[in-house]
Amino acid sequence: MINQSFQETNKFSISSRVQWLIVIACITMVFAACSKTDNYKSDQLREYMPLAKGKYWIYLLDSTNYYNSQKVQTQYQLKDVVDDSLTDNLNRIAYRLIRYIRPSSSINDNDWKTMGEYYMVPTRETLETVDLYNFKYQSLKLPIAVNLTWKGNSYLPAFPYSEASPDAARYNFTVDGGMGDWDFTYTGVGKNDTINGKTYTNVLTVSQEDASTNLLADNQTPTNVNDFATRAYSAEKYAKNIGLIYKKLELWEHQPASPTNPGGYYVGFGIQLQLIDHN
Repeated sequence: MINQSFQETNKFSISSRVQWLIVIACITMVFAACSKTDNYKSDQLREYMPLAKGKYWIYLLDSTNYYNSQKVQTQYQLKDVVDDSLTDNLNRIAYRLIRYIRPSSSINDNDWKTMGEYYMVPTRETLETVDLYNFKYQSLKLPIAVNLTWKGNSYLPAFPYSEASPDAARYNFTVDGGMGDWDFTYTGVGKNDTINGKTYTNVLTVSQEDASTNLLADNQTPTNVNDFATRAYSAEKYAKNIGLIYKKLELWEHQPASPTNPGGYYVGFGIQLQLIDHN
């Protein structure tokens, strides 16, 4: 009986030691992983979108809209100015930006007209943007590394632009469905890029979407007037220590030909921003 008890006690002791060794090994692995993450070398988000009161960026805006199936292209200048910082409802520092617009050929400051305001919130790991539509998305995310992917539009509703408010801001299309599932991906880090004739160094490219349905290779022309066709494209570029230097967004669809519209018709919009000045 004594030998059996000793054996059972010894068996328990050995089992306990093995368990403790496993626990210690797991803890060691966790700390090693944390140490590896902490030592990961990455630029900071604020380097690619420096935000401070008084900062401004001026862009050349190319705008495309479809009215009664007519493609209307216009050009303007946009100016985004960091107006102030404040605390949001989560007690985070947020920056309010005021957007202005004027004719593309103007050099007169009196021509600037206010379009509205939007917000940027730099968090520890992301840069959140709340735009003029009150849509929130994650523009940038750490770590800054090629092929890093995240769901940047995960905060958006199912059909953001076709359900936008007020009614006058809505688009009668469905191509915006599923924007919340877009994969934002860093497809270029530390590259040189030329925007509107000017070369920038250390450019960060965020590819967001590039999808077409029933379009020719130009991604603009339907394969047939009787085809339903769509185009969804979105990308942004940021230059280190400067900010956003380029943005392009296309969301439109082509409806098939009908007795009232024998050539079919388009609905949607496209914008392109190219930086022309900043401080």
